[in-house]
Amino acid sequence: MFTKPAGFKYYSKYFFKYYVKYPGRQPPNLSTKTADGIMQARLHDWLEKKLTPPQVFKEMGFTGTFASASKDPQFKYITQYSKMWSDLQVRLTKEADELMRARLDSWLEKKLTPPQVFNKLGLTGTFESAREHPDYKYFEQYSKMWSNLQVRLSQASAPAKSAEDLMIEKLYYWLKKELSPPQVFKELGLTGTFASARGEPNHKYFELYCRMWSAAQGG
Repeated sequence: MFTKPAGFKYYSKYFFKYYVKYPGRQPPNLSTKTADGIMQARLHDWLEKKLTPPQVFKEMGFTGTFASASKDPQFKYITQYSKMWSDLQVRLTKEADELMRARLDSWLEKKLTPPQVFNKLGLTGTFESAREHPDYKYFEQYSKMWSNLQVRLSQASAPAKSAEDLMIEKLYYWLKKELSPPQVFKELGLTGTFASARGEPNHKYFELYCRMWSAAQGG
């Protein structure tokens, strides 16, 4: 049984990189496993250099179209590289989005307006004419973030309604629903008779509702 010597891992890495750098020196009769290892190293080298699948197609000596070359045994590496390239684009897009999201959050903390962010993104012209720019989506995203912030700030600055105001709103709501005074009596948590409940805190609202009800009935 073959035992890998110390440093074999580093030797293998160097071995593959050597033939990546000097493909013309690669021996013709290497084992399938070794040849595949060298090819994998070449694919990763091309990916680091950000070569597109069509460029790798040419690097591998293919001619014609992808379809016409698909029956070549080596075409499997084009298929593999295309997937590697696609995965890289997804990863780069995700990283760019995360970085831009951090920038948008930072601008929002500084309370930059949408027009200011429009300029920060390097967009020019009008909002409408810049729609085709790749970064316009971030401007739209920021505009929504800005709008939501303004809503939150306006809500925070609005005076809180008192318990009295909230109860009056309830009375008007019940009147709109045409609840009768006995029904509202129960809704207010009052028990017993109308007379026996006079000492309860909510009885004043019941009396008010009775007047509202009477007025609505034309009484």
